[in-house]
Amino acid sequence: LVNLLTAKAMGAQSVIITDIDQDRLNTALKIGADKALNISGKAVNEIVKAVHDLMSEVDITIECSGAESAINVGIYCTKSGGVLQLVGLGGDFVQLPIVNATVREVDIRGTFRYVNCYPK
Repeated sequence: LVNLLTAKAMGAQSVIITDIDQDRLNTALKIGADKALNISGKAVNEIVKAVHDLMSEVDITIECSGAESAINVGIYCTKSGGVLQLVGLGGDFVQLPIVNATVREVDIRGTFRYVNCYPK
């Protein structure tokens, strides 16, 4: 939810939140999400279609869970030439549709979210 607030504060015009927790989605709508989509039990292709039905083009995707399926959804949902920002940390190795991302020039960026959180 903090990424929703940050996106809005940085000028995002339209923000869609996906999650498996309906309470979190309800909160997201209350604090500024334009759309919310419960993806519990849905396959990657179903989620991608649902996101594109709600928002035709996604310029920037911020993936916060680190789940392999969510990263794949992020790649497929992000427009060609767009940015997929990985915030969530999952397993050491994940399978990605890297050819899809490369051919469409999706810029995949990583963020270490715990930087400067601990005393030196």
